Parts: sequence; structure tokens; C-alpha cells
Amino acid sequence: VGSKVVDRKPVHELGVRYETMVNAVRAAWPEEVNFIVARVDKVLAGPDRQSVLLADGRRIDARLVVMASGGAEKLRAGLGVGRHVLRPAHSVCVGVSLKRADGRPFPFEAMIHQGARVGEGVAFASLFPMEGALRLNLFSFRGLDDPRIVALRQDPLAGLAALAPGLLDLIGPVEALAPAELHVVDL
Repeated sequence: VGSKVVDRKPVHELGVRYETMVNAVRAAWPEEVNFIVARVDKVLAGPDRQSVLLADGRRIDARLVVMASGGAEKLRAGLGVGRHVLRPAHSVCVGVSLKRADGRPFPFEAMIHQGARVGEGVAFASLFPMEGALRLNLFSFRGLDDPRIVALRQDPLAGLAALAPGLLDLIGPVEALAPAELHVVDL
């Protein structure tokens, strides 16, 4: 349905799962680093000292606190840091790890696939090697209740064929290694 290769450029992609990267950083910390596994209930910011209040009642005081809380709205809002959402649930990010069904290598190292038509509701798909597989991250403007997104949850390959016609033809015969991972993205 209109899929074609527009350009080829040499690239070198290294894909790694987020949790693998975080665990590698944790493993590299020196022994003198005090690593605490706990849930943070609140962060208090002061002019010279910051405090982290843990769910188990402990309090940790420090000169500097770096907060990387992801979607933890409560911590961010507790510090008075605003978030202006232009469009909630603007897009859905779909992640699927694939391997060739015939055992052959993929015909590319990495690829960006753009939706063939605006009305398809697909911004693009990024394909790159990650942990012995081909990782496909697709960004769609469909909602979680859209039949194509629902199909992805039930059968990733059938859902991809419905959501991004022609994409699987470019990749070759594939198998999904695990269920699709879906994340809603606000704008």
C-alpha cells in the first residue's frame, strides 16, 4: 500500500532496554555509595538542604536531590513544578521485539518507517537492533480503544499489519518475541 524505500544511509544503532541500562549504572557504583531501595512519598526543597521522605518513615537530607520520577505526578506537583498538557493521550507508543521467522538476517541494520498516508494515524516506526532481536517502536495517533491498537494487544503482527500496512513486507517474515508493550504519551 505505497511502502517503498526512499533512502539508505549507513548507521550504527545500539538498542538497550531502559531497565538494563539502569541496572548497569547501579552495578558500576562504588561500594561507598549508599543505595536505598524505597518508595518516595515526598520531596521537600529548601535553599541549602533538600529532604526526601520515604514511605517507611525515613527521612534523607542532602545538599542536592536529582529527581527522575517519570510519570510520578505527585512528587513533581508537591514541589510546585507545573505541567501543561496540551493534549492528554496524544499518541500511543507501541513496542514489539521481533525475530525473523526464517532465521535469516534482517535486510537492514536499522530503519525509520513513516506512515504511507496521513489518515493512517501513524507518525513513524523506528526499527533497530536490541538485545539479539529487532526492536520496533511505533508511534500512533490512535487511542487505546481503537480496533487496531486492541488487535496489537491480542496479536502484535496482525495489529501491525492493520496499523501500518506494508511495514511487515519491508521487514520480511517475522515472529513477535513477546506481547506488545503499549504506553500512552501526553503532549
